[in-house]
Amino acid sequence: MKLVAQISLLLLLLSTLASGRQAIGAEARKITLSYSAVSMTWFPVKVAVEKGFFRNEGLEPELIQMNGNVATVALASGHIDFSLNISPVLNGAMQGLGTKLVAALNSRPLFSLVVRPEINSPTDLKGKVFAVSSFGNTQAILTEKHLQHLGLKKGEYQLLAMGATPARVAAMEKNIVQGSLMPLPTNVQMENKGYRLLGNTAEIVVNPIAGLGVQEDKIKKEPDLIKKALRASLRSLQLVQTNPKETLKILMA
Repeated sequence: MKLVAQISLLLLLLSTLASGRQAIGAEARKITLSYSAVSMTWFPVKVAVEKGFFRNEGLEPELIQMNGNVATVALASGHIDFSLNISPVLNGAMQGLGTKLVAALNSRPLFSLVVRPEINSPTDLKGKVFAVSSFGNTQAILTEKHLQHLGLKKGEYQLLAMGATPARVAAMEKNIVQGSLMPLPTNVQMENKGYRLLGNTAEIVVNPIAGLGVQEDKIKKEPDLIKKALRASLRSLQLVQTNPKETLKILMA
């Protein structure tokens, strides 16, 4: 209940700071939001879209799938308004591209370590190759943390950059790699096909991976847009926290 109260307080503050709702009948402001893969990682934004929370703020969201490196460039250059994955935002900030994180939408990574069927336990992982989306991004960092939690040391495994989730799945099917951190629902789908799950990263690492990232110029030039997107996202988090029946309905849609 503490988290719900905090979200409610933030919503109240943002509503107080708002300059007023867009007039009925006025044209909605189109916004673009990037995501790296179809997964539960950015589920709160899916809820905001499905429930019309963005539309209530006078926004028309467009979700675009792109890998992390492309998202970093697109966000920094203004070709997209928001990144829903934190990794491209942090990478842009470290490169001096002026990308900023304005909100985190989760507190733990929703990944499982999926391995090929012939791997039965962590002791079988030595010498194996693991697919990551790209070197240096959040998924790759979490892969190493997960493997080390299972007892492996650097040098006892190999990472191979393979791109987005479908490419990593294909690499596992062809035995090019023997494991990869996979998001929901891919991890469950692969388990149903006979692959094994060796641990949930959420039980190992406290690390948000989904949020709202922007270019700092947008914060200065369009602060109302940022507030509207934040309000829509916070309302979705509030719904997820307080209305499990409605959340399940959206999840199953």
